[in-house]
Amino acid sequence: MSKIKSGQTVYVISGKHRGRVAKVLAIKRDKRDPKNSVYVYLEGINIYKKSVKPNPVLGIKGGFKEVHLPIHISNVVLYNPSYTNKNKNKNGSVNNEGDVASEKSI
Repeated sequence: MSKIKSGQTVYVISGKHRGRVAKVLAIKRDKRDPKNSVYVYLEGINIYKKSVKPNPVLGIKGGFKEVHLPIHISNVVLYNPSYTNKNKNKNGSVNNEGDVASEKSI
């Protein structure tokens, strides 16, 4: 089960919006495979402009409508503002000062 809930702030770790921080709007499970396929909708990320035909009977005006598209939950992690990738070196260890350890000093 995922720790990510609706309303939390997440960090996108892969895809075309990698490195961006956003709020979770909704979490949806795929009906065909509910155990493995969980998707999240993020505020301001992965927005698609859909064209809408006018329908005078229903009172719909034609034009463009912005629609949020889902991102797989494996592509996001919970956001921690104190953690950045700049604090890690290639081995994954972190200096006490938060600086990246140079390979010459190792």
